Amino acid sequence: MTASSLSPERMDELAALQRRAYGPDADIEQDQDAVARLRELEDLARRGAIADEVAPVAGEPPASVEAPAEETAATDEAAPAEVIDVGDVPPAPADPQPAPADPQSTPAGEASVSSDDTQGEADAASAAATDGEPTAPAASTAPKGFFGRVATWWRRIPRWTIAVVAVIAGAVVSVGLGAAAAAQPAARLGIDSSRAGSDIVFLPDGALVYYELEQEDIRLHEMFGDLQVVSGINDSDQECLFAAVGDRWLNGGCAPAEFGAVFDITDDYGLQELTDPDLPQRSTIRLILKGEVVEVWVHIGEGPRIIEG
Repeated sequence: MTASSLSPERMDELAALQRRAYGPDADIEQDQDAVARLRELEDLARRGAIADEVAPVAGEPPASVEAPAEETAATDEAAPAEVIDVGDVPPAPADPQPAPADPQSTPAGEASVSSDDTQGEADAASAAATDGEPTAPAASTAPKGFFGRVATWWRRIPRWTIAVVAVIAGAVVSVGLGAAAAAQPAARLGIDSSRAGSDIVFLPDGALVYYELEQEDIRLHEMFGDLQVVSGINDSDQECLFAAVGDRWLNGGCAPAEFGAVFDITDDYGLQELTDPDLPQRSTIRLILKGEVVEVWVHIGEGPRIIEG
C-alpha cells in the first residue's frame, strides 16, 4: 500500500490527529483512542512512503523487496519510541506553526523533528532578547521590625486626622507662647544714679560689716511705690539684696552667685508696712536680682485689704 493509496477520508483524519498531536493546541495525550488511531495511520503512511521509494522504474526489472521489508520492519520497531510515543510529544511552540498540509510528503517523524527545531529556535530567540534587555531592578523590600511597624501604622492614619492634630498642636503652642508672654514681672528696677549709697539709713555700719559690704558696694535701685531696694556684691563675691520702706527694714540678705539673690515680702516680712502698692493680706512681692536689674513679681492674695492702725 502506498501513501497515495490512502483514502481522502483517512488523509483528512491523519491530518486532524497530527494537529492534535503536534499543533499549538495539542491535546491528544488526553485521548488514548486518538493516540492509537494516530499510530495506526502513521504506520500506514510510512509503509506507503517506503513502497514508493522502492517502486521499480519503467523498463527496469523489479528489485527484490525482501531487504526493504526487513528495513521497514526495523523502522517500525524504532518509530514508536522515537516519534509516536505520547511522552515524546513536544510542547506547543512559542510561535504556532501550522500542521503539514500534505501528510504524504511530510512523514510523522519529520513533523516531530520540525516541531522540536521550531521550539529550540524560539527558545534561542527568547534568550537572546533577554540577554539584550537590562534587568529590571528588584523592588526594594519594606523595612522590617520596629521601623516597619511604625511605617505601616503611619500609612494607616487618615490624612484628616493628621491635619486636625497639627491644628490642635499649633493652638496649644500659641496658647503656651501667649501665656509665656503674659508672664511678665510687675516692674524692672534699674540702678538710680541720682542717689548715693550714703543715703541708705536702714543699713547701719554693723549690718554692712555683717554682710561683708562696703559703702561703695551699695547700689540704689529705682523705687517701686513705697518700696526701696538696694543691691551689691560683697567681699565673698555673693549677691546681696535688701528692701525697706523709708528707714524700716523689710527683708534681705546675701546668697552665692549661682543661687542668686531672691527673697519675698509677705505678711510676716513687712507687707503691712506698704501703702503703695496697697495689697490685700496673703499677697506676696518677690524680688529677684539679675545683674544690675531687680525684677518685681507680685501675687495678689485673697485676704481682706490691709487696714492701717
